[in-house]
Amino acid sequence: MAAFNSIQAFARHLSHATIRIFLDNKTAVCYINKNGGTRSRKLNNIACECRNIRIEACFLPGSLNIIADRESRAEADASQNCFDSSALDRSSLVPIIGGASSRGSKNNSSGSKSSYIGARESTSFEQVSSAPSRLEIIRHRLGRRGIPSQVVELIVAGNRSTTHVAFESAWRNWTDWCLAKNADPLSNALIPVLEFLTHLHVVGKSYNTVNLHRSMLSMTLDPLEHAKISLHPLVIKLLKGCYNQNPPSPRYSNLWDPEVVLNFVKGMDANDALGLPSLSRKLATLLALATLMRTSELAAIVLNSIRVESGVAIFCLNRPRKTQMGGPLQSFSIPSFREANSFPVACLVSYISRTTTKRSGTGLNSLFVSLVSPHKE
Repeated sequence: MAAFNSIQAFARHLSHATIRIFLDNKTAVCYINKNGGTRSRKLNNIACECRNIRIEACFLPGSLNIIADRESRAEADASQNCFDSSALDRSSLVPIIGGASSRGSKNNSSGSKSSYIGARESTSFEQVSSAPSRLEIIRHRLGRRGIPSQVVELIVAGNRSTTHVAFESAWRNWTDWCLAKNADPLSNALIPVLEFLTHLHVVGKSYNTVNLHRSMLSMTLDPLEHAKISLHPLVIKLLKGCYNQNPPSPRYSNLWDPEVVLNFVKGMDANDALGLPSLSRKLATLLALATLMRTSELAAIVLNSIRVESGVAIFCLNRPRKTQMGGPLQSFSIPSFREANSFPVACLVSYISRTTTKRSGTGLNSLFVSLVSPHKE
């Protein structure tokens, strides 16, 4: 139906031509190339349709739609050939019955694959395009430069997964804005980039959000005038304007008193008497207070690295901390405390003992496990 409406919108008055349609639906491609599913003999016996339009469908994955579309227009190919108008002028080839179409029956000796385009008014239609993901764009461009796939994956791993998630969201905002403006999301033209960043500022996005989108564009698109997009003088000036008109607010508007949390923990039952959900929350809270780690860093604690010596727990993470720019993985230690019920090491030992049976046969090497079976990380 989408292909039919598109042809009606773009080829409404077209005749004596061949149309090639790129679709990401294999069933639709097969249906069109087999000339539909009609079983009407009257239609099958007609040699040519009234408007002499030949339709061919090709399968194109949606993730490659924009790239393939732009490259397919680089030079003409055989798909742009038309019927010979002088041959089609012969009345013997033009049927008297209007609105009929060849459906490629077995008796059709011409071998051409044609589908009928009705002459009724075209329906309203909205252009929809599916842009590839940001990582697909990066992999495709690096691959075209002859870089091996293993090298490409290492280059992609240069950013953390959280960075990829944030940049992918920003990339979707960029592609949606470009499609609404009938612009090419893969173009690094200066004016659209400036307009997009200005649009984010006008709709009330914070300076940090605008800066995130600038970084995403700089790391995804080709350099702009032999320099990264983020280093272009006008882009830098625009970001300074965003900063001056809407300076970033403090990340935290107020602070909470950890004494309240510690008093609550002290009032809890002993570790052995707590249920596993409560014990998990207690351990995560105490470790966060003792190490000032983020949630992602607590999830990265390696179980096999944990050692308890003289009441002191020593462990390391399976990846660098966000604040670590280089060097080997850091190790961390938690000293002993006077309060037994709020002692992180005692809670840690109890948690490891309680979750041993849930880890058996799973191969999990993370400290924290899911409370729901099959208890993955």
